[in-house]
Amino acid sequence: MRCDDSQGPGVEICALMQSVSAKGNKNIGITIIIQKHKDKKVLLRAQAPLGVLLPGGLGLQVDGKDLGRTIFLRCVSTGCLAEVPLDEKVLSRFRAGNKATFVIFESPKKGIGLPVSLKGFTAGFESLPVMGTPAKVITVKPAQTSAAPKTPAPKTPAPKPEAKKTVKGNVSTTVKSLPLPGGGKNESRLMPSGAK
Repeated sequence: MRCDDSQGPGVEICALMQSVSAKGNKNIGITIIIQKHKDKKVLLRAQAPLGVLLPGGLGLQVDGKDLGRTIFLRCVSTGCLAEVPLDEKVLSRFRAGNKATFVIFESPKKGIGLPVSLKGFTAGFESLPVMGTPAKVITVKPAQTSAAPKTPAPKTPAPKPEAKKTVKGNVSTTVKSLPLPGGGKNESRLMPSGAK
């Protein structure tokens, strides 16, 4: 899980995120981002490299079972973007599965499968906050040193332990927000592979 608090104090935007490259070709890869939205939608966003065959769309398989394809919405300087809401059926397959394979196409007949591990998906998804909700605050104890002094310490009262420090958790990596097409309306759907 990666989170960003650049939207303002106390507001985090978090996502499950994984990037993979094709075996033997680091120039072909995909970044997958999953976010929960306030309207109870779960969105999967994928960024594939420039040069993919756009009409082929983005295919999805879980443990070898074909779940369908979605279209690429647009290409920007960093890659081509696909976005699809995930329904409970697909989420259930992600929870029960071992591997999701995202398929991009170089030609109408040549697809490249990019495997993404689903290990830890359930735990990550359950802990994923809804976008724009207040940041969770965790309390941690200050670090303790384990080195013993080499000379005996003077007999003075031991200092009281420091008060607990409060820090924001999981804020280490900035997640680029990918804009929704159509001013926030999402018309993409995961369709059976043979559908047009």
